[in-house]
Parts: sequence; structure tokens; C-alpha cells
Amino acid sequence: MAMTSSSRVAVVPKQQPTVLSQWHAVVFYFVLVFGDRLQNPYEYKLYYYNKLEQTAIAQIYAVGALGGCFADLWGRSVAKRVGWKLSAPLLLALLIQSCLMKKTDHLQTLMISKMLAKQSDTRTFSTFHAVPVMTLVKICVLTLFPLAAGQFSARATPPELAIMIGIGFIGIVSGVIGSILCDVIYFDCFIMFRIAIYVLGALFLFHWLAPPSHAIKDLVEPYRSDRIVTIAVLSSEAALWCCSTIVEAFWAPLVNPSNMDVGLLYAMYCFFHVFGGCFFRVTRMIRATPRYTLTLSCLLAAIGMFFAAAAMPLYPDSVLVIVMAMLAFHFSLGLWGAALRKLRICASLSPQYEAYARCVGRLVGAAMLIVKNEFDTQYLTGVFTLCCLFVLIALMPVQSLARWKQKSPVIQVLRSMAGHSSTA
Repeated sequence: MAMTSSSRVAVVPKQQPTVLSQWHAVVFYFVLVFGDRLQNPYEYKLYYYNKLEQTAIAQIYAVGALGGCFADLWGRSVAKRVGWKLSAPLLLALLIQSCLMKKTDHLQTLMISKMLAKQSDTRTFSTFHAVPVMTLVKICVLTLFPLAAGQFSARATPPELAIMIGIGFIGIVSGVIGSILCDVIYFDCFIMFRIAIYVLGALFLFHWLAPPSHAIKDLVEPYRSDRIVTIAVLSSEAALWCCSTIVEAFWAPLVNPSNMDVGLLYAMYCFFHVFGGCFFRVTRMIRATPRYTLTLSCLLAAIGMFFAAAAMPLYPDSVLVIVMAMLAFHFSLGLWGAALRKLRICASLSPQYEAYARCVGRLVGAAMLIVKNEFDTQYLTGVFTLCCLFVLIALMPVQSLARWKQKSPVIQVLRSMAGHSSTA
């Protein structure tokens, strides 16, 4: 009797993960993207409401590019040390504050202070103090996206294709909603910033309903990257991020942007970006190697920059040719991103090296934006021509992937990838 009582062992049933714990990070990620996409395309239109010139707008985007560099180099590691439970509400609060500042008279002072800071001129503290605020917001927003992705549990991690299509669909929906509200009903883009505040505020409350978070995945890890793959990827990454900085600053090069339907144009960009990523499946069906896919995406980006440069002197007041060139660039950017994600399966790529490459591209693009005091047709033609040349030069290291493919471990990985795609 004593033996039976002593042999009893209390078995604690294993707690099953709840639906909220599995999908909290997924919901958080996509709602965050929706709140950002609602107000993101209307920043450009808002600058014209505040009577900022094209040069000032370019300098604003140059400062944003510098903020992206800080996010790539230090933002993720800092947020990783702070922790998910504290960093997420802090970053959401800063993003909400960014939307609130766009609704007040502080915006014009903020933009002027950024321009004065770029000119390395010392002014009063009240003017200069606003510069790191919006730069910090840019850093935090760019940092929060990979952090949210790092919170995905193993069971609830969406496929890469689902994430890409989901983000693109959110961009299309937010662009259409903005077009209806701003250009049909209210004729006021400030409504988008108010809606974004409500969405982000609801997400702020939703975050506190989350169960104990998982440990944040290491975002900066020691990698033993293959030298050939590293050089090929980093060269193309730097060139395309340089082009992306220029395109972001001149994505609506219109004579009278206040009459432009920004929402539909942004929706078209998102659609072509997703279309380029889905086109990667076509390249996989014909057994195209990563070298061919990266080459195709870079050539399409170079063609887009070339037609943008050619359209400037011929059609300075026309939007159609410029928009078509930008759509080609967004298609190539989506294709390149899908190819890069698959290439990471074949070889370990250090996220730190990729951050350096993005910073180089952003800094080169920012330098081209702030070097000129006036943007005339000749200067814009030169900028897009330089972008085209950068992409073509970046193609040279990509061709070395043909030699990398001959390595036996790489052949095994490529065959396994082809087997998975054929079964799928």
C-alpha cells in the first residue's frame, strides 16, 4: 500500500498554446503595416500643402535614408536588448506621435529644421531639437518590422510568399481607401493621418493582451558566409537601395502634385512589387538559377532608371513615362527580393553585411539628393542615369555565381530546392 502511494507521480498536463499566443505576432505585424501604409504615401502630398520646394522634399528623404542606416546598424540590436514587451509600445507611441505632428503647425518647422541640419548650420536649440525626433521615429518604424517577424512562433510562422502577398495586398487596399477618402469624399489628406492614429492606438491596446512573448531571435549572429555569394548579393543590394532612395524622393515628379491621385499610384506600385515577387515562381518553373534571376531583376531596374532619365528631357511635364519607369523598377525590386530570400537558403548571408550594403546604397542616394540646391531637368536626368550605371556595375559580381554553383554542397541544396518546387 505504501509502495503504491509512494510510486504515484503527479503528472502536470502540458499547457497548450492558445490561439492568441500563436497568432499575436502575425496580427501585430500586418496591422502595423496597415497603419503605416495608410499614411505613408500621403506624406509627399502633405509636403506640398506646406509649400515645401522639391529640393526641401529631397533633403527630407535624404534624412530619412540616414535614419534607415541607423536602423540597420544599431536599431535591431538595441531593441533586442530592450525586449519585445517594452520596445513595441514605445515604438508605437513614437509612430503615433509622428502622425500627430503631421496634423499640427509643427510640421513646417520640423521640415525646415531638417534642412538646416543638413546644411551643417548651427541654430537655436528649439529648431534643432526636432531633428532627432523624426529621425528616431524613422529608426523605430524600420526596426519594429523585423522585430515583429522575429516574434513568430514556429507553428504560426507564415510562408515568405504569404508575407509578401499580404503586405502588398495591404498596400493596395490602403491606397484605394486613401484615394476614395482624400480624392472623392473629403478632399483632405489629413483624414489618413487620423485613421492611422486610430489603427495604431488599437494596436497599442492589442499588444497588452499578448501572452508572455517568446525570446527575440538573434538578429545579429556570427555567420560564415560564402565570399562569392556575399559580394554578389551586397553589390546588387547596394545598387538597388540607392535607386530606391532616389525613387522614393521622386516617386511623384509632377508639376502640380496637389491634383494627383496619390492613393491609386501607390496601389499600382504595391501591385507591381507583388507581381514581381510572384513572377519569381515562373523563373523557378524554368529552373532558372539565382544568378539568372538576380541578373534579370537588375536589368529591369536599370531599364526603368534609363527610361526615367530619357523621359525627363523629352517629356518634362508628362507623368505617364515616369510612372511606367517607376513601375518597372518596383517589379524588379519585388523579383530581386524573392530571389534573395531563396538565395539565403543556399548560403548563409550575414545580416550585418547586408546592413552595410543597404547603408552604402542609402548614403550614395542621399548624397545625390543633397548635393544640388536646385533640381532642373538636366540634373534629374543625370541622377537617373547614374542610378542606371550603378545597377549595371553591380551586375558584374553577380556573374561570379556561375562559379559558385559548381561547388558540391551548393549543387545538393539547389537540387533539394528544385525537388521541393517540383513537388509543390
